[in-house]
Amino acid sequence: MLGGFTINGKGFPATQPIVAGQGEQVLIRFMNEGLMMHPWHLHGMPMRVVAWNGYPLGSAPFTCTHWA
Repeated sequence: MLGGFTINGKGFPATQPIVAGQGEQVLIRFMNEGLMMHPWHLHGMPMRVVAWNGYPLGSAPFTCTHWA
């Protein structure tokens, strides 16, 4: 596999836990820097895609899994 996946600009093991309180919203940047398609999901956490390739999407529904 070429490249890899990053969360907020960092690849594992350089990542840090993201701690949020109940009802708090956080912005997380997922990036696929490789050539392999892979589904992104946060276990037990719905997410909303707000931008694609740096371009805002406007209103977007919540989703459990998104392909990157």
